[in-house]
Amino acid sequence: MERRIEVVTYEPWHIESIIRDNPRGVELKFTETPYWGEWTEGWKENGMGFTLMVDSIPIGCAGVVKMGYRRGEAWAVLSSLIPSFKKSAFKALKDGLEHIIKVYELRRVQALVEKDFVDAKRLLTHLGFKEEGLLESFGPNGEDMLIFARIIK
Repeated sequence: MERRIEVVTYEPWHIESIIRDNPRGVELKFTETPYWGEWTEGWKENGMGFTLMVDSIPIGCAGVVKMGYRRGEAWAVLSSLIPSFKKSAFKALKDGLEHIIKVYELRRVQALVEKDFVDAKRLLTHLGFKEEGLLESFGPNGEDMLIFARIIK
């Protein structure tokens, strides 16, 4: 049976579904952060996002929050099902990011990632981001974060 894969506009309930039904460890950690529910609303209100759905089930959400001066900050919440749909997920991330960059006419997109989150660092690198440096005790729970950026010329 062929699976139905589609990309839809991000809605905060998509992340709630991922965390409830198919979380990875990092997403469960996210829910320990104060006000995480407000963040998911803010991502929709202050930027643009999209969700990869498989048979109407959200398996990954990503987007960019506008920051002013033609800058944006990328975010993503991915489910434990993502490894089964790597090619579709990467294409959705790449195409979605390109679309957002074009619509908002961004010159810089940055992303924050926990220092030891190897998969996220690898994904950002494949999407054209470069590591810029360490932000000590910067995360919502005091964890060290790395900042990555993609400069659009």
